[in-house]
Amino acid sequence: MTTNRTTKKTRKPKPQSESSEGGRVSLDKKYRPSKLKELYGNAVFRESLGSVLRRKKALPASFLFQGPSGCGKTTVARITAKMLGGTDQTVQELNISNFTGVDTAREIIRKAKFAPFAGKKKIYILNECHKASNAFWNAMLEILEEPPSYCHFVLVTTEPQKVLTTVKNRCSTFTLSTLRKSETIKLLKHVCEQEDRRMTEPLIKAIKKIATVSEGCPRQALVWLDMIIDMDDESTMLETVKDFTLSTKTVLDLYKALMNGAKWAKVSTIISNMQEEPERVRIALLTMAEKQLLRDGNMQAYDIIMAFEGAPIYHRSSLSSRIFELLLDD
Repeated sequence: MTTNRTTKKTRKPKPQSESSEGGRVSLDKKYRPSKLKELYGNAVFRESLGSVLRRKKALPASFLFQGPSGCGKTTVARITAKMLGGTDQTVQELNISNFTGVDTAREIIRKAKFAPFAGKKKIYILNECHKASNAFWNAMLEILEEPPSYCHFVLVTTEPQKVLTTVKNRCSTFTLSTLRKSETIKLLKHVCEQEDRRMTEPLIKAIKKIATVSEGCPRQALVWLDMIIDMDDESTMLETVKDFTLSTKTVLDLYKALMNGAKWAKVSTIISNMQEEPERVRIALLTMAEKQLLRDGNMQAYDIIMAFEGAPIYHRSSLSSRIFELLLDD
């Protein structure tokens, strides 16, 4: 098969190399952007952040990236760290949900005082930064505002309203959004072209369906594309994509059941039929409940938010127990 390689734009993400074991790399990792210009969507964000990072002087000491889950904040944080002069040896990435206390802050401050042995800059990426304690942030305020000249902090959050105002005031804040459906379709078509996959009518239909149910999350869209891109049988491909849609519908069914105070027997049946990852279910429930709460002040939506706003859920058993506890409280 022949593809037109001359029409590619520089903005397209370039495929990464194979894994060190020589095996196939999943599409979401293979096409993870490594430069700002490779990001799809968020044009204003790209231009704004790019203009700041291209400065020769007066770079911000600290950055705050905020936006919904799955929009690429951590990827952008890593790109930013690289553009600031960080290397694999000098960039440290921490999930703050696992290190919330003041002792972690003190350790960061202690290590930040030592200039890097390799690379020009030492960069700290703090994911889930809204989950840190007030004591953590109170200890960090001074170094966020005036770190050593070779040090920068990059904060990442899905819930900026929970980040202390005193922290926000010390950061240059940038907001990312999820992709529009047209942008997701463009991304998936580009990946298919890079993978030498002929754009058949069934594949185009599948791509459009994936773009709808992935809700603007490029990582999830690529994960689903990875599941069908090697399929030759049209019916199998479309049936697999149908399963994605059913899975999304199942999460909505779960939310409606919780809102209506359904019995455990019904709720447990819905959970058993779920194909979504537990953490995506948690985030989806939080998103729907927040919209409901803001719309009509529904107390059941508030209870759902309180039940699921804590730590991430990575196992089906944890999701089931969290939901069971919610129903018990009702």
